[in-house]
Amino acid sequence: MANVLSPYLVRDVMSYGVEWVNETDDCSLAARIMLQRNIGALPVKDANGFLRGIVTDRDLVIRLISRRVKAPTVSVASIMTPNVSMIYDDENLMVAERQMIERGLRRLVVLRRFDNTVIGIVSVDDIAVWASMARAGEVVRAAANAAQPSGPTVKPDVTATNVRTTTQGPGGAGFVAQGQEEFASSTYLVSHVYSPDIEWINDTESCQEAAIRMRGRNIGCLPVCTAGAQGRLAGILTDRDLVVRVLALGLDPESTLVRDAMSKDVVCCFSDDNLADAQKLMIDRSVRRLPVLNRGDNKVIGVMSLDDIAMAASRARAGSILRAVASPEALAQGQKQALPGQQGQQAGVQGTATRATSFA
Repeated sequence: MANVLSPYLVRDVMSYGVEWVNETDDCSLAARIMLQRNIGALPVKDANGFLRGIVTDRDLVIRLISRRVKAPTVSVASIMTPNVSMIYDDENLMVAERQMIERGLRRLVVLRRFDNTVIGIVSVDDIAVWASMARAGEVVRAAANAAQPSGPTVKPDVTATNVRTTTQGPGGAGFVAQGQEEFASSTYLVSHVYSPDIEWINDTESCQEAAIRMRGRNIGCLPVCTAGAQGRLAGILTDRDLVVRVLALGLDPESTLVRDAMSKDVVCCFSDDNLADAQKLMIDRSVRRLPVLNRGDNKVIGVMSLDDIAMAASRARAGSILRAVASPEALAQGQKQALPGQQGQQAGVQGTATRATSFA
């Protein structure tokens, strides 16, 4: 990635009005806020208003549900991620991008410099919507590599001979930044990219068992198969589903079945589909992952995710998908069409963290 300054500051692209929780709040409150505001992360403050950490939907699944702990009895402080990475609102966006890439992060908490107040979050979604799809893809690639238990992984089927570069101008078909890799759509298939070594779960198993498997494999989703019909896809279950459809509603993960929390309207692809077609499907349907089926028997054999595309195929393509499925906060911010350097000044008047108190 070129070491050049962005025309944007962090304050120009970040999501304002961020929700937060106290470190003494229980985890069920955090889950309800995530459900109400359709967000996946909350800054955590202490009694004096100072930032202590961040809690994500993944934290709730891996550190709470999978360990058979009841949410109302556990404080946010006991499961949050401390030592959260932060950045000031007046920093250049390129500084934020570099920090995310170096640390393998997808978001940074944003502080106002003169008083260190938390005023928002800047995420990879914000970068994709506002700045550069290729740079957003680079952030996704770094975060995906950081999540690999054995370190960075490169798909063996994708080598320097598998890719091409383009210098077409903006608006041209297949435009990416000069030097970025892009799959030749007429040659490469989903089978070159997807993750075949998957964990799956039956629809009659418990949500707690699903969380345990997610923790064991360090993954965020599970294809769901119909009990008694091994390999037949019934839906997909994500860590977010467990938070907003189980934890936030006060349901017991141990007695709630996977089929009651999973997403049933699943968009799929086949392993021999053209990669470009599968990527277009992700954009058209605004999804971050596709279960992969074997065309011969329609059984699930893997998952292709945004991370897979960023790691093995094209950062620019991954960024374009990310822009299409970006969070509501990032899209709302992008629709303001503010000029660089001005949006933060306009929103700075109300750019303080807020707290949800009702959940109607």
